[in-house]
Amino acid sequence: MYDTITYCESYHDGTVYGKCNGIELYDFYRKNKLNCSSCSVNECQNDATCQVADQFNYNCSCSRNNHGEFCQFENACSFNLRLKPCQDITNSICVPIQNTFKCDCRVGYSGERCQMKDICYLDNPCQNDGNCKKSNISMGYKCDCRVGYSGERCQMKDICYFDNPCQNHGICQRSNISMGYTCQCNEGYHGQQCQLSIPDTGFIILMVVLAILVLIGLVGLAIFFRRRRGHKEYREEVNMSQNKRSEELESLTV
Repeated sequence: MYDTITYCESYHDGTVYGKCNGIELYDFYRKNKLNCSSCSVNECQNDATCQVADQFNYNCSCSRNNHGEFCQFENACSFNLRLKPCQDITNSICVPIQNTFKCDCRVGYSGERCQMKDICYLDNPCQNDGNCKKSNISMGYKCDCRVGYSGERCQMKDICYFDNPCQNHGICQRSNISMGYTCQCNEGYHGQQCQLSIPDTGFIILMVVLAILVLIGLVGLAIFFRRRRGHKEYREEVNMSQNKRSEELESLTV
């Protein structure tokens, strides 16, 4: 709006001026009615359209390429529309300021032209409840992982912390092998998960001694039975020989 006092030229014979201010005045000499408006004299620039606000004020309706009270400034947002002064019109609003502009960024974007995306706010790539923080590294973010998780996006689960598959008080250690862990077994145990026990050395020696004794016993029994069988066969041969001689003697006496 702009307050003004205007003077309007009449459309009758001669030149008659009257003080208008938007009200009807008469030429007291010729009684000619004058109807002047606040737009009779205005300061709108760059082909702007003057619009009457009331009897004392007017507004300048600017074209797309200008802005300001009197449309006196170039609209930098309009002139640079093809160049996209703000990075993305869906993520920002270009606001003309005199002959330049500024970008009003929506939440999640920042920078002079809203060119910086807050990936933590918009996408949050951190998994397993990891805390995403903006960072100057190439990815633009960093994940602070909660206990039991690790990796660039907290995507790696520490199976030792959550499950501890090692048995018999074995110590679980994270590893890059396919299972993701190895087990350090206590003395007397072995196996992938320390699930197998190693027999005591004394017990092994005892079992070996017993096995040897059993073997000796079996050998002794074999020798005993063999000798006994041989003795029996010898006695049978002696008896047969004696019987034969007896038969021969009997035949001679007859």
